[in-house]
Amino acid sequence: MKKSFYVFSSLFLSTLLLVSCGEPLSSSSTSSDVSSLPTTAYVELGEILASTTTLHARQSLTLSLENDEEVSWSVSDETLATIDENGVLSAKEKSGSFFVTATSVRNPQYQVNKLFSVNVLEARDLTSMLYSLGSDYNYTITWTGDFLSEDGEALTRNEIAQVTNSDEYSLSLYDDFAVNGNIAKFTDEAYYYRYGEDSNGNLYEGGSYNSPDGYVYDYDVNSNGEVVKGAMDYYSGFLGISDYKEIYTSDLSYFVRDEFKVEDSHLTLSEDGAYLEYNAGADENEITNFGPDVYAPDYSLPIAIFIAADPGYGSSLFNSGYHLAVTGKMQFDDEHFYGEFIFPGIYMTDEFQPDYVARFTIDNIGTTVIPGIMEQIALDEAALGN
Repeated sequence: MKKSFYVFSSLFLSTLLLVSCGEPLSSSSTSSDVSSLPTTAYVELGEILASTTTLHARQSLTLSLENDEEVSWSVSDETLATIDENGVLSAKEKSGSFFVTATSVRNPQYQVNKLFSVNVLEARDLTSMLYSLGSDYNYTITWTGDFLSEDGEALTRNEIAQVTNSDEYSLSLYDDFAVNGNIAKFTDEAYYYRYGEDSNGNLYEGGSYNSPDGYVYDYDVNSNGEVVKGAMDYYSGFLGISDYKEIYTSDLSYFVRDEFKVEDSHLTLSEDGAYLEYNAGADENEITNFGPDVYAPDYSLPIAIFIAADPGYGSSLFNSGYHLAVTGKMQFDDEHFYGEFIFPGIYMTDEFQPDYVARFTIDNIGTTVIPGIMEQIALDEAALGN
């Protein structure tokens, strides 16, 4: 700043001297003098671009800038991640948040920041999540999957028909497991299932809900998407139970039970850090201590999730012993769960038992709504008033 002032003062005095002498100020001297003044180059960096701002352990991704400008990269916490001169960001095996900073090489006073986080998957966090879901009763779980060929490719319905000579049981199993899947919704007032087909080829939709008259009622959803109230639930009427959650436990409340511990499933972090891996052979929830005649699905992590999505098929897989050889992987955060499990050798015919990969997603946590249920409850309440 002092140097600039000195140059300006010198120019001003020179101008006065030239003017006083009657000599005009030459354009060449002016251009030369002005260009020698220090300037501050403005740099427009734009935003730091990244495919995601939440990394899993050991994940790497390359960052770039919205504008093509040479920059140096840095992170605010190198215990969480590092970044090289090319903008390759590499997460470590520690959860937390940090800033990435891109600083202009041409003018270091210009820089831009972006917030990132590392989410290291741990069994204790999965325990906490599933416990919360099982306690709060507000989530949506979806299930679908594929039957696999010997080389691991998804089989089509036509391929299964060819192998099984269009066996009716095999094709119906394919339709339910690979096409229809299931959607299950749980709220404090009701539960909803969509699965299977009726005699007219329509998907079944319905469940049970808590009525303000103190009983639990079954309901269906018609082709127009409307809730149709059914009969009082048998157990509700017989035992006087007013909450469906005390009647039906085919949901994630399994994870609230003391005897089930996710940690005992001995989940391991995958090599790339993206998943927690499951292997029934390492599961110490005593799942091998129960025969097929004993109903104890809560002793196997994938079976407990399967039963929440579809009680009938989940129980059938357990009773047939398929849970004893399951392998799989899981990924989750505070708002989402994804699980993928391989059940080996699912029986279709004596000659054909393909592996099956089941995929589960849990989302809409805390925001799940069952359409039409609150309206039906309002109708019941109005009927009580009448």
